[in-house]
Amino acid sequence: MRIRKQMEFCEAHRRATAREEYAAREYPNIDFDALSTPPIETGYGGGDDGNGGTSGGRIERFRDDLVGVIRRERPSAFRDAADEAAARGEGRNLKKTVAADEALTGMTVGYYGPRGRRVMEAWVTRELADEIRESAGRDRLIGFKTVSGFIQEVLVPELAMRLVAEDLDVGEARAREVLRESGEIGELVNGVDDDGEERKGGGAKVAKKPVGGAAAAADDEDGGDY
Repeated sequence: MRIRKQMEFCEAHRRATAREEYAAREYPNIDFDALSTPPIETGYGGGDDGNGGTSGGRIERFRDDLVGVIRRERPSAFRDAADEAAARGEGRNLKKTVAADEALTGMTVGYYGPRGRRVMEAWVTRELADEIRESAGRDRLIGFKTVSGFIQEVLVPELAMRLVAEDLDVGEARAREVLRESGEIGELVNGVDDDGEERKGGGAKVAKKPVGGAAAAADDEDGGDY
């Protein structure tokens, strides 16, 4: 019992320190509900919410960018990296890699942490899985990674980069640096506890919302040859 209490104290201290560092770096307080609020009217781009955004939440604004990455119509450093790894025969099954290394999950979305990744992955799966499947037959990388692997390794970090760039008003290169720099802080401040409940502000828990991830809605079988 004493050891467990000591471990809990150490973890609480780490989270408190992470919150202080989070504030010192001037990372934003994230409204996770506003990331993917469903659009009031169905449609490709959602509707204007009267505040310069769309009724589909912040993520909806990046739909065209993500579709462009899927179709290879827009450049993506994450797709390029995945292409290079696939050409070397690496990264065939990202799902198993992520399951074995939760730190990787946090690193790919930076200070948004596992909680943010959950929201992003659910949105991309719900909104873009069909688009990805349509491209799979002619896109070697998607065929190699599977739909879920492509979502996790390319589209989710791509989306996180764009959210960070918007948050901090920086370019894409700097946003990618922030993703790498802030992964551990994101794990502690915007994490998910072992019981599946989300942590609000790195401390208090909030009820877990039933959202589907890529693994729940996409094909999880091993991909083919690259």
